[in-house]
Amino acid sequence: MEYQPVKFIIKCFEANYPESLGQLLIHNAPWIFSGIWRLIHGWMDPVVASKVHFTRSVNDLDKYISRDQIPRELAGDEDWQYEYIQPEDKENEIMQDTAKRDSLMYERMMIGLRMFAATAAWISATDYSKGEEDKGKVEELKARRNGIIEEFRRNYWKLDPYIRARALIDRAGVLKGDGTVVVGGGSNGDVESGQRK
Repeated sequence: MEYQPVKFIIKCFEANYPESLGQLLIHNAPWIFSGIWRLIHGWMDPVVASKVHFTRSVNDLDKYISRDQIPRELAGDEDWQYEYIQPEDKENEIMQDTAKRDSLMYERMMIGLRMFAATAAWISATDYSKGEEDKGKVEELKARRNGIIEEFRRNYWKLDPYIRARALIDRAGVLKGDGTVVVGGGSNGDVESGQRK
């Protein structure tokens, strides 16, 4: 194994993306990996290294992942099976409608300008507010800005089919046309949904 590139990648990761690692679970690693890990572990920042955990059994996994989310093939309770849904022949045909796309992009640009102005007004009012009357004005400007942000979000989801090809998450119903994300939906039927804003 070439250790210099591994060391370089680890250092780059630690320097630029340390907060992007929550936990790393390595399940049923081959025995030879333990020797490699001892070497790599010494090169890593202790905080990052503490986020790496080795598991051998479902009981080990259960410390980090709820048993109902662990697939049956790893002795968990989740019996969800991956299924690739083939694209439909003309599912991205709408992307050819450049006139509609351009119209929505122009609308988006105008909303963005209004959002910029509303944000500037809100910040300015916040900087110069002195009393309860000013506080009410700040809240009013903030509410107006939040309304424009919501309009900006809704505009994106109208624009989305014209600028982003459909993917598996669309075909599987995980991502709805209005931006609603359906999480879960495994065999247990539990589905949570919400809009990302």
